[in-house]
Amino acid sequence: MGDHRVSRRGYMLSFIIITLNEHISVVNTWTIVQDIPEFIGSVLVDEVQVGYYDSNTKTAEPKVDWARKFLKDDPKHLEFYVNQCYRDRDFLKATIGSLMKRLNQTGSAHILQRMSGCEWDDETGEIRGFNQYGYDGEDFIVLDLQTLTWIAPKPQAFITKQRWDPDKARLDANKYYYTVFFPGWLKKYLHYFRSSWQRTVSLLQKTPSSPVTCHATGFYPKIADMFWRKDGEELHEDLPAIQLTTLELTYTAALFSPSPNLPQWATLQLPSTINQPDTAIPTPVAYISATVLLVGIGDQSTLVPLCM
Repeated sequence: MGDHRVSRRGYMLSFIIITLNEHISVVNTWTIVQDIPEFIGSVLVDEVQVGYYDSNTKTAEPKVDWARKFLKDDPKHLEFYVNQCYRDRDFLKATIGSLMKRLNQTGSAHILQRMSGCEWDDETGEIRGFNQYGYDGEDFIVLDLQTLTWIAPKPQAFITKQRWDPDKARLDANKYYYTVFFPGWLKKYLHYFRSSWQRTVSLLQKTPSSPVTCHATGFYPKIADMFWRKDGEELHEDLPAIQLTTLELTYTAALFSPSPNLPQWATLQLPSTINQPDTAIPTPVAYISATVLLVGIGDQSTLVPLCM
């Protein structure tokens, strides 16, 4: 399906639902039978899964701590997702059956997928919704929320377009959900997510002659530049690139120095868009001296031994 990625200064909420036309069991090389659910639903914030549902368990499950807290504070939110999964499962099951009949497909497994959601630019306030379907791994039909019409990239989808375009009530509901309702949810999710941030900076060195590793954790978004600085100048040549790893919706950056005597400062720079009064994130700075490490975030600094 088409690739929807969050912009550099924005956030994205997306819903992915998948249905199979039949129940399938897979036997792997260890002769373990794995039952693949006929229906799977996922909720993602900036491409990180925060919620999951499938037809085997028939329950919706939060996947990150801040989402668990959110659902504990608002139990009806979880109830909405479960009911919506039931409705989506029935709709996709009927749709895939109709598609297979129209395309004369029998005797094999087929997959129908829907990816929908919204993007919100917290700097400009711009909101963009999206809703599209894929069939057997290829784009099938896409909703244009500007014209409120369906786009059929393949001839096989033209009949579906003809059937769905006249349903104005459904089109208006799609526009409301993906440009008003779900963007409001995304902002609520971000509020809970931001409250879970735990920012730390540390430098590690095994021996006095070994390379120094700088770790900065708990920053967001993942678009960030991390570099060593010596005598006030940034060092980029002959240094390994920044490494980013995802942890719930925060990110860990690691920068390695090939020489213990080369760098003097390790600095992590974040986009200015997140330095707002309600979400301010001080830029972590770590300073290396001969025998001690000064680690600071904002106005708080501590001295720790450099070799540990």
